[in-house]
Amino acid sequence: MRLMKRLFVLRYGKGGAIVHGEDGVPLYFDNKMDAKRIRDERNKTDGRVVVSYGPDHDKQHGGK
Repeated sequence: MRLMKRLFVLRYGKGGAIVHGEDGVPLYFDNKMDAKRIRDERNKTDGRVVVSYGPDHDKQHGGK
């Protein structure tokens, strides 16, 4: 079984709280385009939702 990398996460505003799905699980993505699509859907109802680096992203840890 391949585990999904948590490269991107949705947040309420820059540096804000993590957005959770209907099941209460944080919304993590391994593809930025998927994250942006869900962000755009959420912004219609939730207001300012942004895409941020997730905990598994190289830039999160000072990578290249």
